[in-house]
Amino acid sequence: LGLVAAPAHADLRAFNAAVSAGDFRTASNVAAETWPQLPKADPDIAVVAREFAWASMLAGEPGRAQAYTSFLIGKSSMLRPDDPAIVTWRVLDAWATFAVRPTSASRRALQDALQMRTAVVGKDLISLRAAQALFRDQWSAGLWRDASAVAGSGAHVARDFGQGFVDTFYQLEMGRLAASFVDRATPEAALYLKELAKRIYGDAIITTDPGMRERLISTFFAVDAWAEAASLRLQQQGKKGIPAERPDPTIPSRLTPAPGNPALPECQVTRVSGAKQPDFPANKKFQGWPGFAIYRLTL
Repeated sequence: LGLVAAPAHADLRAFNAAVSAGDFRTASNVAAETWPQLPKADPDIAVVAREFAWASMLAGEPGRAQAYTSFLIGKSSMLRPDDPAIVTWRVLDAWATFAVRPTSASRRALQDALQMRTAVVGKDLISLRAAQALFRDQWSAGLWRDASAVAGSGAHVARDFGQGFVDTFYQLEMGRLAASFVDRATPEAALYLKELAKRIYGDAIITTDPGMRERLISTFFAVDAWAEAASLRLQQQGKKGIPAERPDPTIPSRLTPAPGNPALPECQVTRVSGAKQPDFPANKKFQGWPGFAIYRLTL
């Protein structure tokens, strides 16, 4: 999300201030009040409409976003057919429509728009966020093949951001492979998951950014668990799984080395238990599957 330059006779300082503060609800309110006053023939009006729509989506108000995306779609005919802005506008419009009313038609329209987006190179948070939203919806609905395709589109967009979004790329790649495996359990998908885990582990070891390292470690354990569950699932079905590998017990300590003075006494761990068990997304769809629960314990 970027700040917008104010067209003539329009004061957008309040919108820019709300965006800078991460207060998207206020930004959406300001946009709704400001939009009717703006000269629609201004050369920068399309940029303003896009940012107003984006802020409204981040505020969880897709109905408001549709007013701006409809304007952008109307403007599309005035651009060259190969203008990359048109593709982003279509994704934004389809995302708003889907968020207002998630139906098979709106899912398909957003999925098609995201597929078209993969032909364009460039950094685009709108399409990345839209792909993540649609993937979560399709995964929850058990639409595995579509979920895999959408995650693939999202991973393509994330790749253009480079190393700063490598964790997001890996998460979407995990989603693509996992959904593909659930749709059709193949040794190839299980093998690709295991190979992906190795790549993530390699990046986690060498990164010097503490935040990125934390996210990569979390993603590694999730992907590695999926790879193991996929192999066990193949065995359940009487298929040949991926080659068994002796687990490396040193991996956890290399990824999350325990700090502290070894001369100090060991700590005592108190486990707080509750009656409610952790839930698993779409648990009925995975009944009978082998699986793993990943817990984090802070001492």
